[in-house]
Amino acid sequence: MGASRGLQQPEARDGRYFALDTMSSERATVEILKSCYQALELGGSRSMLAVPAVLLVGAAYLVLAAGEVRRADPGAVVPVPDTDGTPEIQGVPFPGAEPLNPA
Repeated sequence: MGASRGLQQPEARDGRYFALDTMSSERATVEILKSCYQALELGGSRSMLAVPAVLLVGAAYLVLAAGEVRRADPGAVVPVPDTDGTPEIQGVPFPGAEPLNPA
């Protein structure tokens, strides 16, 4: 793969192999060996596998994070009724009334 440095966009035409040479000042298409062509094709396919892998990891992260948030969220707080018969809220039952527990 060291020989393919600066070569991009490999293509095969009429049994010959070409690639774009980005290291030269002209950026011309040059003929390359079959082994170099195969190495460039393999490198291109490796980078194409990285995109779905990153998307899959991101989706897994979102699912796991949403599950943790849902597990940690206590949800709505439901008041527990008092079993000793006293009202849960002490104070004035309505505006203008006498306090229930004047202390």
